[in-house]
Amino acid sequence: MVLLSLLSHGTPLMIQILIRFLSPIGDYIVVGFFFGFFIIAGIAIWLRQKPYVKPSFFAFFFTCLIVVNIVGIPVLPAVSMHKFPNSAPEERATSDIRLVDAQGNELPYDARAVPPLADNYVSVIGDQMLAGMTEAKRQQAAAYLFEEAVEYRNEFKSDSIIRLERFSYPQHALAYRWNESKLEEYGEFVKLRVYDERIVYTEDGSEIRTHETELVLEFDFENHD
Repeated sequence: MVLLSLLSHGTPLMIQILIRFLSPIGDYIVVGFFFGFFIIAGIAIWLRQKPYVKPSFFAFFFTCLIVVNIVGIPVLPAVSMHKFPNSAPEERATSDIRLVDAQGNELPYDARAVPPLADNYVSVIGDQMLAGMTEAKRQQAAAYLFEEAVEYRNEFKSDSIIRLERFSYPQHALAYRWNESKLEEYGEFVKLRVYDERIVYTEDGSEIRTHETELVLEFDFENHD
């Protein structure tokens, strides 16, 4: 079962063995837990006048939270607090999307230009552009990213005090962000580039051994309307 296998990464060995044992019926467990939780909650609400129902439901509720956090697998509607760190692979390959002005200056892409996508999902689009997309799909994806970036940049030029990021949930990961002073250093965007980025870490994952980038795709929008 792919979902459980992915979610189990970084959990203790004994729990991973248990997960592998349950993997053949993993899909049913995840779906059953999700719907079963709300069914039990509904029954508890229906029978709330009975004296034993509320304590029983609270015991069930906190048991779910505790078990999910011990296992380290976020099974909705419970959440995992990620106490077991995931070890980074020794080599990581990803994509890096950049915008280019007429003078050739490159600016990393700000994922806030394409809400509700987060930074890691923008890189997923870049990964697919490098590997799994047809040429027509690549052109379509590049045009979309470029147009959204230009529109988002124009928001910084406007006098409006209402901007989406001012009312969004605070970011919980470090990521590249544009600001007005930074954008003033760049001319109008004319190109979008996609780089293949490869990072090799030391064996303990504490330091970067090599960091290489290679330009793979370039899309010219200089005469784009």
